[in-house]
Amino acid sequence: MKNPCRIGAIPSMLCLSVVCALSQTASNGRPASNRVEHSRSLHPTNGVSSKKSDDLAWLVGRWRCVTRLYFKKQDHPLGTAAQDSLDYFNVYFPYADDNLTLQLTDNPEDRPIAAEFLARLVSDFAPFEEKLRAMEDGGSVRIGRHHIRYGHAPFEDQDFRYSFEKRGDWSWLILESKDMRLELYKLGAEVGDIKNSRVKAPIKDYTPEHMAELQRRYDRMKSTLPVATKSAPKSTRKPETDPPKI
Repeated sequence: MKNPCRIGAIPSMLCLSVVCALSQTASNGRPASNRVEHSRSLHPTNGVSSKKSDDLAWLVGRWRCVTRLYFKKQDHPLGTAAQDSLDYFNVYFPYADDNLTLQLTDNPEDRPIAAEFLARLVSDFAPFEEKLRAMEDGGSVRIGRHHIRYGHAPFEDQDFRYSFEKRGDWSWLILESKDMRLELYKLGAEVGDIKNSRVKAPIKDYTPEHMAELQRRYDRMKSTLPVATKSAPKSTRKPETDPPKI
């Protein structure tokens, strides 16, 4: 599926702007691209980078997607197990390996985390079948100050602008890509054992002792954060099975 060029003119200024999207040729609907160039083109910083400290404790846990809104009317789904089939975003650890940091920069590549996007795959033909699988064939998850990036080479990454909202006792995560807006709420249930997940990160293969040592190191790092720079508040809602009324 190709995105057509959009051409807009401003007569008074004799200015012509042309924005053309790359044709999508991969089986999962995403073109091959250079990961570094993709990062630079999406987030130009003019040589200036900003950062902040965040332990990401607010992000760790299970997030369930309950709202999916296309920005532009679609003739068909975006792809097999694509973002419009997203069911869960599970975050196991706010780091992906031994390289621990509390810094969030403008470039998500600076901070990989142990997380997974799970989409619901539904068979179009008989016999009917549905199951959870890694969204768009899986990939690593990286996070910056404003964006979460997901995917794997040689395909172009999915880039989501994110925001956190506290609505009463509920924690909400809003993700916006170039195609749609997704709203997820945080479940009370914990994520479970990363060994049974579809996470693509080195930490998944670490021993329990290695993981425990990383947790201790990270906790010591967090203890140095001023109160004003600690993560977003946790939900005080008690675990329950019923979804929120929206």
